[in-house]
Amino acid sequence: MKRQRLDGHINNGDGHIPYVEKLYRKTQENYEQAGGFMDDDDEYGRVRERIAEARQKRANEAAANSDPLVPPDNCIDCEKPLCNSYLWEKFNYPVCDTCRNSKGAHKLISRTEAKNQYLLKDCDLDLRKPVLRFISKKNPHNPRYGDMKLYLKAQVYFKVFFFSLSKKFYE
Repeated sequence: MKRQRLDGHINNGDGHIPYVEKLYRKTQENYEQAGGFMDDDDEYGRVRERIAEARQKRANEAAANSDPLVPPDNCIDCEKPLCNSYLWEKFNYPVCDTCRNSKGAHKLISRTEAKNQYLLKDCDLDLRKPVLRFISKKNPHNPRYGDMKLYLKAQVYFKVFFFSLSKKFYE
């Protein structure tokens, strides 16, 4: 029975082999004798993924319900008709894919980078209007870390500019 489990013929009964077991099968001859991790670790990963998906869904719903945006006719850079734009689809930013500058103003920056570079707080990114849209991606440094939230640099810059103007107005 133990040999069948190692060969992959028997798993948890539902056809699912835990992620940790898959990793250690590559390097260890016997998974049960390799210490350090339990099957519960994989369950925590699934819970984290469900929480991240729920947060992304709530953020998308909040952004969709805040202001129904009508797609613009033209790109703001080249004035050509805007169709099938990645930035419009994900961030509601009217720039066509040909004008998109991935290393400049249309760069995607992480939440930590936005907070450090522009001296923003969590409430500035999450609660203050206009609510910034983001995309979630797995952290490339370590998959066990939480998902990265990537924001559009131009929108973060606009939010900082808008926030500083409103602050000066109240002073």
